[in-house]
Amino acid sequence: MSYLNDLILIVRAVKQVGLNVAINGGSGGFVIPDFYKNVGKLAEGLQGVAHWNHDMSDDAQKVNVEYKKRTGEFLFEYAGGLVAQTFMLADALERAASTDPQKVRDALSMLDVSKGYAAMAPGGKVKFGPDGKNIYGHPVGVQWQNGDLASVFPKEDARSPLIKT
Repeated sequence: MSYLNDLILIVRAVKQVGLNVAINGGSGGFVIPDFYKNVGKLAEGLQGVAHWNHDMSDDAQKVNVEYKKRTGEFLFEYAGGLVAQTFMLADALERAASTDPQKVRDALSMLDVSKGYAAMAPGGKVKFGPDGKNIYGHPVGVQWQNGDLASVFPKEDARSPLIKT
């Protein structure tokens, strides 16, 4: 489940009637601050999956601190991924030394980073394979803990222990 409004109603209803069932929030509405704002402590311990989280690297945490200063909220999945992608494009533009779309595309296909803002991805590496996908790309398991979204699995990406509820 991932649509914000649907998820809010489902979580409230499940908790209100006292069902003790596992809820996996997926991505989407589950990983944005508005979800917690609407359900509060009912979110604690709920798990989901994301392609990016603000605690996944030192660079991600630096970007998150700046974002949080300006907005009062953590940098959520889609916005954080876009920051990393912006740095990937900047890298490709510099290496292409051109704005020609084919040259930029070729430079992107040769991208191979394991540090810096462009590498803010689960596993901390980005390299595109022949199919155009990040060969290191994988989702990260997240869990709401103390009003924040914490990376909890896989083991190599975990920044907090999984809380069993």
